[in-house]
Amino acid sequence: MSVKTHKTRQVDSSVATVGRFYEKDGNRVGEPIKVQIVGDVFPPHVRILRKSDGVQACVRLDKAQYFPSRWHVQRLTDEQVDGLIEFFRSPSDFSAVRLDGTTYKLKTMWDYTIVAWNRECDDVCMRFALQRDSDGYLASQMPDYTKLNQSLSSAKITYDDIDTCELARVAKEDTGLMYDLMLDSLGKDRRDVPPHIFVCVGDELVPLPLSSNAEESGANDPNGFACVRKYVRAYQSVLLAHHNKLLTDRQALDLLGDIETADSELVNSTLRKVNATAKKYD
Repeated sequence: MSVKTHKTRQVDSSVATVGRFYEKDGNRVGEPIKVQIVGDVFPPHVRILRKSDGVQACVRLDKAQYFPSRWHVQRLTDEQVDGLIEFFRSPSDFSAVRLDGTTYKLKTMWDYTIVAWNRECDDVCMRFALQRDSDGYLASQMPDYTKLNQSLSSAKITYDDIDTCELARVAKEDTGLMYDLMLDSLGKDRRDVPPHIFVCVGDELVPLPLSSNAEESGANDPNGFACVRKYVRAYQSVLLAHHNKLLTDRQALDLLGDIETADSELVNSTLRKVNATAKKYD
């Protein structure tokens, strides 16, 4: 897979293209795949975009893992991963960049991508702590992306490394429950995952299905959350609408109230409006 880079181009206020690599098409150079920085979505990652068929994956910069977590919407082929690695290892288009009063010499496009992330990132807390070696070059270790696809398992899904930015908290103070709940912001975009919410138990996120028979199943309900299951039944229409992307996080949170004062008529009337709007734009 051949690699070609170009100077960073600003796409909008938070997206910048740092380079591109090309897939092979027989003996010819194929379609370009863009590598973009999206500075207002965390954790640190690049977006890999091929325009013609909408192939898009997000790869984290701090570890060899897709974003969002292991439930990314799309993954790269092994050949595309090789192309991404080759891109990152290729010589930087810029010999040096000055950022926040410090000049960093750059060797590779990986170095430039890290600097570009810090420049585009809106949240200071999510920027990389940049360091220089004795010669003034950026000292940054690239994750082992050869293991990118090895970290995935199509046979089983785990919940131990979900990023908090993928979740929306429903506070126990607002519900009257013993536990905080978490809405899954990705909803139906998580492939092969049934509708669910998470129950916060200590440091663990326990998945609880939204299916009508959830109360009869103990497989994902090890602690017997009777009140939580009652809450899910009371607000099931809201939770399923959120899962199906008919409600945003904010809209769903506005409709989720106390377990003892669930206003079914308000919920149903709001959902009717949402469904009508969705059908209008189908």
